[in-house]
Amino acid sequence: MKDKGNLQGKVYFTVFFTVLALHMTFLLLAWDNIPDEIGIHYTNGEPDGYGSKYVLFLLPFISLITWYSLGFAKRRPEKLNYLNLTEQNKETQYVKGKKMMTHLQYLTALSIVFMNETFLKESMGENHTTQLMIAVILVGISVVIPFGYMIWSVRLKDSK
Repeated sequence: MKDKGNLQGKVYFTVFFTVLALHMTFLLLAWDNIPDEIGIHYTNGEPDGYGSKYVLFLLPFISLITWYSLGFAKRRPEKLNYLNLTEQNKETQYVKGKKMMTHLQYLTALSIVFMNETFLKESMGENHTTQLMIAVILVGISVVIPFGYMIWSVRLKDSK
């Protein structure tokens, strides 16, 4: 099971940093075509808040901070809050908690990159529907995962 987790972590790591690198490359290549002021807040699909195009560097930075912070939490599974934690099932819960945090670490960080890609494409007048849908789906999955874990942990029988 340990090898599977390591493979999963390596795949997530590779996907996340590849997507981030591609996004940053696209951002830098498109920099001259981005207007100096871009929409950063929307109501009913129309921008009603604006900011400098330099804001486009903020979300990738936040994505890295999120990735690092959740990775730190993942390394200390005994510090997470658990439901139905007993001496008999704590190791099982820690393994599952670490796995949950791995999913959250990468899916949340990826969703932030796709949100920024949405802002970038929209600011250039390009179709951004795909990037927006990916970001929304990743956020949705990131919300559902802890609830699934809570249901699993409540139903967990004592095990060694």
